[in-house]
Amino acid sequence: MVEANVQDKSGSEDSRSTTTVDSEDHDIQLVEEGGSHQNQAGEDTQVRRYPLRKRTPRVFPDHVMYSAVQCDQEPEDIEQALKCADSDKWIEAINEELDALKSNKAWDLVNLPPGEKAVGNKWVFKIKHDSEGKITKHKARLVAKGFTQTYGFNYTETFSPVVRYSTLRLLLSLAIQLDWKIDHWDIVTAFLHGPLKENVYMVPPYGLNATDVKGKVCKLRTGLYGLK
Repeated sequence: MVEANVQDKSGSEDSRSTTTVDSEDHDIQLVEEGGSHQNQAGEDTQVRRYPLRKRTPRVFPDHVMYSAVQCDQEPEDIEQALKCADSDKWIEAINEELDALKSNKAWDLVNLPPGEKAVGNKWVFKIKHDSEGKITKHKARLVAKGFTQTYGFNYTETFSPVVRYSTLRLLLSLAIQLDWKIDHWDIVTAFLHGPLKENVYMVPPYGLNATDVKGKVCKLRTGLYGLK
């Protein structure tokens, strides 16, 4: 079905033509604008056409949408980690992190002294991928809620000892010039090797033996992620 609508006006007004074409797949509307516009040479300008196409949105199959929503979903807290389909992997990751903290002697279980306040903690979950996007590891990290610390009471100055890019470029330049071998290491829980000078007490995290931590708090001996 084709319908044509033409409207002409005299004088300096424009003429407008609209054509609508109905087909099984798409509705196409062509709009032509032109008229008595002339250039300096007295020649009529070219009529412009504006094709307007109504496109239906692309619908993905159900299994594609399900994968986009469900795959590689990281829990936001310990409750979600214990209820999700990969709960066994997250529990294994929690135990691995606790074993690393115990081997580094990150804390001692003590009674909370009068006047002291224990900071909270949270488990942060992360799924590691390789260069091809495949899952390589489920990682759980214990993070202290350092925002509850009080300046001058259980922390003083804060700093982050990291390498400067200028120093790194210098080392790489020397390695190229002197033909040195360059290696890279990833130190597990590297942040935990720094001893604490202040007295910081933390609520026992999930995963510790309930009998051992009853009425106790963790007096931190080393740094922990999230502390100031």
